[in-house]
Amino acid sequence: RFEPGHEEDGVTLDVPLHLLMALDPVRLGWLVPGLVEEKATALIRGLPKSLRRNYVPAPDFARAFAQAHPAPEADSLAGTLARFLGRTTGAPVSALDFDETTLEPHLRLNLRLAERDGRVLAMSRDLDALRARFGERAEQAFAERAGEDLAQEGLTRFPDTPIPVQVPGAAGVPAFPALVDEGGTVSLSVFADRDEAAREHAAGVRRLLRLALGDKLRQARKQLPVSPKLALLYATIEGFQQAPGQGPAHEHLRSDLADAALLAVTDGDLGNVRDPDAFQARLQDAGKRLFPEAMARLQLAEQILGLVAEIKPRLESPLLGWAQGNLDDLKAQLEGLVPPGFLRETPAAALEHYPRYLKALSLRAERALRDPVRDQARMLELKPFADAIERARARGEADLPGWQALRWDLEELRVSLFAQELGTRRQVSAKKLARSLQSLG
Repeated sequence: RFEPGHEEDGVTLDVPLHLLMALDPVRLGWLVPGLVEEKATALIRGLPKSLRRNYVPAPDFARAFAQAHPAPEADSLAGTLARFLGRTTGAPVSALDFDETTLEPHLRLNLRLAERDGRVLAMSRDLDALRARFGERAEQAFAERAGEDLAQEGLTRFPDTPIPVQVPGAAGVPAFPALVDEGGTVSLSVFADRDEAAREHAAGVRRLLRLALGDKLRQARKQLPVSPKLALLYATIEGFQQAPGQGPAHEHLRSDLADAALLAVTDGDLGNVRDPDAFQARLQDAGKRLFPEAMARLQLAEQILGLVAEIKPRLESPLLGWAQGNLDDLKAQLEGLVPPGFLRETPAAALEHYPRYLKALSLRAERALRDPVRDQARMLELKPFADAIERARARGEADLPGWQALRWDLEELRVSLFAQELGTRRQVSAKKLARSLQSLG
């Protein structure tokens, strides 16, 4: 459209919403053949004078460039033009020397973004701005289009046919199928992002395993030999005693132990479970390991809850004046280790070290009474890391792998500083934690 000053002056490309993220900005920069010469002229004229004088008259160089490059190439127009000018004159110039922000509007492709029904969402000559505004909707629309033939809902067992890792989507752009945990059921959907699909698929497979292991899970809960004393200790942490709708305290503990065991036996790389045979293999393995894992969890729970019962009275000892800060820190550490649901939600690899962490906390409490000044000095050394983890928790980032690693390294550092004789599972130091924290931003 030739209408200088009009918002659609120049070439307008109609872009379906689902293809927004598939556009190649390099290809868009080449416009159409009829405008390459004019754009090249404008780019040359926009060069700093010290460079521009090497390529005059600009229209002649631009014409020669357009004739030498009649079709778009893999590199950007600016990059290709820079090489052409350098070869032609021997005077080097870089693509970065061209200032495309000064180009007339008609020398930048106008993008008209539209919904499936043809409704125009926006027009812009700035691809990045469109993606920033509509990127999430575009990815969702792309996935919906790509998954129209694959989509399934209400699944309670693994599909009969294999689920491919990727399928061709619109315009040849790959899309990524995945099982999605919907709570009581699972759906099969397609995603535009490979990593998101991998995360969703693992959760979806785990949900199907849980559904398939329902009878074994109920049996494990029933058979766990939970003592009334142990159930009462856990109920104290959970903050209920025979609350309405929650059942007896021992049933609550059994449920958490069995659920934690299920998570442990269904852990690992579930992203590769893509066909019924692979699913059945994981199901059989998890079924065999479920009750032994639940029993191991029960034995560990007995040890952990016994230590908690010993430590709590020690934290009631009166520390006067400024030493109250030491006591508050000890209580915060204990609460952080054993919040409600900790037996269910703490990763198995971390929970197995809880007895050592709690013994270290107990030793620290004893020593803090004798030498609160020394305890406070060590506490202040740890404070930046504890505070950073709390801020990450407030942002909803504490469960990310990097923050989880920092959290458990902090527990190891506490052991190293307050109860060195108990040993650590790996070498830790404040310097190492500081580097880890810096890498997390």
